[in-house]
Amino acid sequence: MRRMSDLLPLHRPVLPETFNAVLAIHANIDGFGVEDTALKLLDGLDWDEPHILVRVSVLNALYGTNLLAVTDMAKQIIRLVPDRTTVKRDISIVEDIAPLAKSKKVHTSFAAKFSHFFLDKSEERDAFPIYDSVAVAMLKYHLRRGKYREPRQHRYVRFVEVFNAVRSTITPVPSVRDFDKYLWLGGLYREWWKRRDKAKINTRAKDTFKNPTPKVVPYLDTLDRTLGAI
Repeated sequence: MRRMSDLLPLHRPVLPETFNAVLAIHANIDGFGVEDTALKLLDGLDWDEPHILVRVSVLNALYGTNLLAVTDMAKQIIRLVPDRTTVKRDISIVEDIAPLAKSKKVHTSFAAKFSHFFLDKSEERDAFPIYDSVAVAMLKYHLRRGKYREPRQHRYVRFVEVFNAVRSTITPVPSVRDFDKYLWLGGLYREWWKRRDKAKINTRAKDTFKNPTPKVVPYLDTLDRTLGAI
């Protein structure tokens, strides 16, 4: 693993005005956060295979993690985590959950989201940053070319290392949750800016970019100037 210092300085710094504009847009999109609220309703269920299967199925459906073997994943999770009250805030659990014996795909995005919503019992929910292709693309956007290469093994460990390196450059350093939002919505905006109507992104985000409310317009102007044009 590279040291964090090897990733810096950033090729494109995270500008405070851009970061704040993304968060403001996120806060003004109707319906954002409903999925998270739905998942919280599952948090009080028993920790056994049938109820883990419910969690796996709902998470997979709401977040489109493309997990086909939901039953196998539930069996694997109960085997790896028979008692979630003993789970430590150790990101290696994501690496353990992600691969399935019957699948060629490593389900890092699903494993990170499952750990974030159901294994991190802290109030901040900051132990397991959300991993997906949009977040990875945004991190690469800010880094110098070639600084972030995803390894075949320890993919999530590497992601968290890069995530925290870029996050640490912002003053004041934002919460993991807010930086998650920045990477996701900022990344969706970048995709929208490049492809417009052809962009295959979250429908609520796309509608906001296409038909912004008067309250959102000045924040989108900031993104046009600082994210879209570069």
